Amino acid sequence: MKKTSIRIAAAFLLCSLTATAASAKVTSQIITFGQDFVVAGTNVKSGTYRVSFDDKTNELTVSDAKTKAVIAKTAASAGKRRSRGTRLEFLMVSQGDTQSLSSIAFEGQKQLITVGGSGASDSALK
Repeated sequence: MKKTSIRIAAAFLLCSLTATAASAKVTSQIITFGQDFVVAGTNVKSGTYRVSFDDKTNELTVSDAKTKAVIAKTAASAGKRRSRGTRLEFLMVSQGDTQSLSSIAFEGQKQLITVGGSGASDSALK
């Protein structure tokens, strides 16, 4: 009986540890943009990129789809998606001649990721 209770306790401990590690996740999708745009003060040329959101660090990352090199990284926040759609949606905001990524909702996800900050607290990589 003692061995059984120890095994049950060990199994419960193992399950609880893996559940907390799995709660933070990175959501990403490969997206082809047809126009140049700006993320965190970094100009991103039209093309195919992997856009990722880490809900643990609240960071949105734009990486080259082929080389996986990080093009831009910025602070972002997740909120509830208004539309019921399950398709990819993103919003660009005009800033003079340029388009800036304002928010994105990944295909099949129920959250809307809003790009945060006006550029002062954002970090950009080239």
